[in-house]
Amino acid sequence: PRGGSRECRGTGRRTVILPWNTAPQAPAMGLSDGTLRAELDESATRFELLSASPSPHVQFIVWVTWSALAGVVGILTLIFFLGILSSSKARGRSFNVYVLFISFPDMFFSIGCSVTCGLNAAAGQYYSERGCSFQTFYTIFAFTANAWLNAVIVRQVHTMLRSSHQRRRYKPPPIKVVCGHAAIVYSYAVFIASMTLWGTSLHRHTNARGLACLPLEHNLQSSLFFWLCYFWLLMGIPLVYVTYVLFDVKRRGLLPPGGRTRSVAIFFARITFVFVLMWLPTMVAIYMANRITGFWFGFIGGIWSHLQPIVSAGVACMKKDIGEAVLNFVTCRWCGAVGRRDTMVDGYDMDED
Repeated sequence: PRGGSRECRGTGRRTVILPWNTAPQAPAMGLSDGTLRAELDESATRFELLSASPSPHVQFIVWVTWSALAGVVGILTLIFFLGILSSSKARGRSFNVYVLFISFPDMFFSIGCSVTCGLNAAAGQYYSERGCSFQTFYTIFAFTANAWLNAVIVRQVHTMLRSSHQRRRYKPPPIKVVCGHAAIVYSYAVFIASMTLWGTSLHRHTNARGLACLPLEHNLQSSLFFWLCYFWLLMGIPLVYVTYVLFDVKRRGLLPPGGRTRSVAIFFARITFVFVLMWLPTMVAIYMANRITGFWFGFIGGIWSHLQPIVSAGVACMKKDIGEAVLNFVTCRWCGAVGRRDTMVDGYDMDED
């Protein structure tokens, strides 16, 4: 049958008919009311625009594109992750371990999205309510963990710059302390990501623009909760803190004119900048710009966010020991180095310029 839609008499529910299916399939319960964006007129509310779906053909194209892109990014991020792990020199430095813990949520998000979007494309719709819940969980977990771990790194860099400015020696946190920081952030991210699973009407997930399951506003009360509470727990507080640190470094002139301290500070500032640059526009595309822009703006925003893990990994590879570790892993040079102990000078987490 040809693609399209039809309304079931007496129910008002619209059933989507997909060209690659042999029979009509209704949207999974709790995922969508079947409203297509083309059916909405100028009087449509912002809440209706947030959850309205494009045509089935467009959904299929978007899901296949996102699945393929996320799959490639997930594999590359996995290579980056394993590359650091394979080098005792790289994984033995505190700041590198922070980078390792940041890359794991990115990898989890990319691989999860590739699988979810692929299953949706194969089914011609959201394949299950549990799948929708899982997509919401891993997306918010990755986003929260990444935002707060970046804030933790910024705090360490800020401490390093203040110590350098005061002529005091800075000692990076031990690996155990770094792991403790990551465990706390991961636990917090799990808490934030599970909020939509509590079953409250104030905060729940649904299909954002008919493409991905995310926490969405559906009335005034949920909007107030989202922007006055949830947004700040998600990324607002880390964003404000990073802004404060940048202002403090500039105001007090903490960044030295040269040397290893300056290089490391600028390096991690780039990683944080990449995260903000690539996720903040996605937030705008999904939540704030529905009245101004069309559907494709959200699609491009999704592509932009999916590229973030690999861009962050590319920036991280600019650090000499990380770049060498990843290159050695890809070329299998690390195989011959197994059992050979790398040397470090008093564990100080700096590379030569």
